[in-house]
This record gives sequence, structure tokens and C-alpha cells, in this order.
Amino acid sequence: KFLHWENEKGNVVTTNHDLPIVMPNAHVAFTAVFNYNPNNPENPGTNDWNSANGQVIIDNFTPGNLYDALNKVVGVDYFENVSCFIVKGILQSSDFSAIRELNNATTLDLSRTGGTTTIPGYAFQSMKASSIFLSSEITNIGNNAFSYCENLASLTIYAQVPPTCNSYT
Repeated sequence: KFLHWENEKGNVVTTNHDLPIVMPNAHVAFTAVFNYNPNNPENPGTNDWNSANGQVIIDNFTPGNLYDALNKVVGVDYFENVSCFIVKGILQSSDFSAIRELNNATTLDLSRTGGTTTIPGYAFQSMKASSIFLSSEITNIGNNAFSYCENLASLTIYAQVPPTCNSYT
């Protein structure tokens, strides 16, 4: 959530989203200040499916019912056409079974999620993802979470402390 703009001295310049300025003949810097709460990410209330490029964005779902949201937006018959999956909101461990349905997705972005600190065992097993992004809340990765992920080239975890990994992670 946007809070305000600050100048180089840390003083609030404006709380408006827009920052119209005239560039002076000297160095000037402004910082946009945001408030991020990973335990309660805002819900913009929109889901989107771009069938042309295979990208699906789920921003509006009830925790524990990610599968239903995916089915309403994409349709179960088209899960195999999803190449990029981006989700924002509160996840429950049961939601990972819905993510596994997107087996052909090459990018899985869960970095904007909250609600769970553990990636369940076998969560991404045999998926074709080459890039996976996990939220800052992740503290534990379950057994075999990435087993047989032969295409996985990049795993980004936004946690400040590396998560604990169980056997065969």
C-alpha cells in the first residue's frame, strides 16, 4: 500500500501518488514509501487469464479454494495451457494441490502470498517450471518438494533467513 513520497532527508513531500516535479540543475532523489503486510496482502479483486501468452493471475480467491478460482478463470480443460502462474493472497497448504495441476507452467510466482510458512512435501514434484518464486514467509520446505523438477533453473525465496529443508529437498 502506497504511503507517501520522501525527499533525501526523509521528510514527507506528499501523500499523493503522483509526484510532479521540475528537475533542478542538481542531484535530487525521492523515495516512494510503501507498507507491506505479508500476513494480509491486499486483494485487488481481479483475476485474469491471457490465453494468448498463457499467463494467469489469481488475486481474488478464498484461502483453501485456489482450485475453484483457477477453474473459474481458466477452466480445468485449459490448465495445461498455463505457462506463467502468479498468485497473490493467503494460501493454505491444500492450495498447493491446485498449483500442481498447472504442470506445464514454466514460471510459478508465489512471492506475493501469505498464510503459510511451509512448502509442503512434493509440492512441485515433476512440474516443468524453470523459475519458482516463494514468499518471504517461507521458513520450511518439505520432503521432495522439488523432486523430478528437471527444468528448474531458478528458485527465488524472499525470506531473509534461508528456510529449513527436510530430507530430499
